Amino acid sequence: LGTARSPVVAELEPLVQRAPAYICILRGPDHVFDYANQLFRELAGERELLGKPARVAFPEVEGQGWIELLDQVYRTGNAFVGKERPVELHHDGKVESRVVNFVYQPMRDAGGEVVGVFVHGMDVTDLVAVREVVRDSEARFRQLADAMPQAVWSARADGTVDYLNRKWMEYGGQVCLDPDELPWNPSIHPDDRERTRVAWLESVRSGRPFELEYRLRRAADGVYRWHLGRALPVEDSRGRVVRWFGTNTDVDDVKRLAEALTQADRRKDEFLATLAH
Repeated sequence: LGTARSPVVAELEPLVQRAPAYICILRGPDHVFDYANQLFRELAGERELLGKPARVAFPEVEGQGWIELLDQVYRTGNAFVGKERPVELHHDGKVESRVVNFVYQPMRDAGGEVVGVFVHGMDVTDLVAVREVVRDSEARFRQLADAMPQAVWSARADGTVDYLNRKWMEYGGQVCLDPDELPWNPSIHPDDRERTRVAWLESVRSGRPFELEYRLRRAADGVYRWHLGRALPVEDSRGRVVRWFGTNTDVDDVKRLAEALTQADRRKDEFLATLAH
């Protein structure tokens, strides 16, 4: 690539032109454009690039730090890696804001002297925007979950629980979100821990909803109470699980009432059987 193209470089050029990345070569201390692939030219718009110094080709980026970084790489010979760096470009009188990940790599001649800078960048504008939307959605979800009178939790696709709402924390107290365990594992009754763990991991593996009763220790008084744990998977457009949302519902009173009614029915049956004899 550039003014002197070897057969190998000529063979690679079609691949570089179609690469889903911004690629260009800048020569000399003024960073003169010697090569720019198709995606970089699209980023530049209708402006001419080849043979022009970067400051002339992109006057609007002066003061945004990009040219200064090129100067630094050319002067020191040290590569620079940038992550999620904003840039404002002018197209047809309009300002276009993009966010890019990029690398400025020094190019050297046979004697080891820096003669230019190789630029490779990826546009991450949409990814950053989506992340902000998700972050905003997460914040709204947590506000809603904290206002609920029920214990609510969420987990990543791999089953790692990363959120417990206020109601859960009031019941179970502070816990360590250990990636290898359910966060309420220390609170689960020892007799229920293994079957709960196995059931949860099976749901994570299969993508099927999680539903199980187990006893949880109440932090305030150390009493174990029965809870019904439920979790539903959230899938993307391809049917892949991307998140889990779960709840813990205290069913101790209902469970004890059911047991009391069962015992009462049993005693009634035994009493009637005695009368029959």
